[in-house]
Amino acid sequence: MVSAVRFASVLLLAGCNSVFALDETATIGSGPRRLVFDNSASATDLVEFPVLVVLEPGVVDVDDPTRDLRFHDPDSDADLPFDVDVWDPAGSSLVWVKVPRIDAGSKTDEIVMYSGRDAGGLAAPAAVWADYDLVIHDAQADGTLTNAAAADYTTRGSGISRKPGALGHAIGLPGFAELPNTEPLLDGWTQFSLELWVYADYASGQLSTTDEAMFLDRGGSIQLGRVKDLGIAQGIVWLQIDTHFGDNSSYLNTVFSFRRWVHIVYTYDGQTLWMYQNGQFASVDPKPTPIAVTAGPARLKLGSQNTSMIGALDEVRVSRTYRDPDWVNAQFLTMNGRFVTIR
Repeated sequence: MVSAVRFASVLLLAGCNSVFALDETATIGSGPRRLVFDNSASATDLVEFPVLVVLEPGVVDVDDPTRDLRFHDPDSDADLPFDVDVWDPAGSSLVWVKVPRIDAGSKTDEIVMYSGRDAGGLAAPAAVWADYDLVIHDAQADGTLTNAAAADYTTRGSGISRKPGALGHAIGLPGFAELPNTEPLLDGWTQFSLELWVYADYASGQLSTTDEAMFLDRGGSIQLGRVKDLGIAQGIVWLQIDTHFGDNSSYLNTVFSFRRWVHIVYTYDGQTLWMYQNGQFASVDPKPTPIAVTAGPARLKLGSQNTSMIGALDEVRVSRTYRDPDWVNAQFLTMNGRFVTIR
C-alpha cells in the first residue's frame, strides 16, 4: 500500500501550554521531497546548522524512523546526520537535521528528504550535536534526562516529571537534576552558550515580589536562573541569570509573561555577554577585558533543591561556542516553523 506523509508547519501560540500548533499541511508520497530554507533575515552564513523538520504522519511508510528517513545535501552530494527527537505515529514528529551550510540572505538553499523502507538512512544524534556538550530534548516518563550530544551528562532527576513542551515533551518542574560529568560544565570555558525554553507556571500574584523561583543552579560560574514577579502587570515575571567571574559579576535580565513558553539564549564571546528572548536581543553586558568562566567543582543543576520554579524547561543546550544574532534568530525561526518549506 502506498503511504503518505503530511508535513506541517508550526506557529507560535501565545498563552497556550504548547508553543506550537499545526498549520498548513501538504500530503506527499514516499518519493523525494525538497526542504527549502528561508535565511533571508540573516546577514551571515549558517554553518553546521541544526534545522527542525516537523512531520505529522497520516499513514506512514516508516517502520523505524532512525533508518527509514534519509536527508541528502545536493551541494556536497552527502547524506546528512539527523536526530529523531519525537516520533509519534498518531501525531507530530520532530526530526533535527544538521545542514552543512545555508547562505546568508538565501531563500533557495535546500536539501532532499527520502522516506520509506528503502530510504537507507541512519540517525546519528551525536553527529548532529557534535559542537554541543549538552542537549536535552525532554524528560523521560521516569524523570531520566538523556543527553543527545556525545558528552556524558545523562542523569535522573529528583522530582522531575515529563510535561507538555514547547517542542514535544519537556522537563517538568518543581524538582532538580544535577548533571554528572567528567569535566565540570562551563569551567574554564572562554566562550559559551546556554539555550533553553522556559515556562513559568504561575498565576498573577502567586509569587510575592520578594520570592525567587529557580530553574538553573550552578553554584559558582553560573549561579542562578530564576523568575520573579515584579508586580507591575498581570503575569509579568523577571528572569535573571547571574554569572560570577571572580571579582566581576554580570546580571542580565529580560521580562516575559507567566504561562507562556519563552526561548532564552545566553551567550559569551570571550568579552561580552549577550541575552536574547525569542530570537531577539534582550540585554548585553560588555567586559573590559576577556575573561574565562571561573573554574570550580560545582555542577550544573536544572531546577533547584530549595525553591524550584514550577513549570517546565525544554530543549536545554550548552556549548562552548558563541552564537551570533543571526544564528540565534534563525534557530528560533526553525523551532517556529518559519524557516523550512516542504516542496
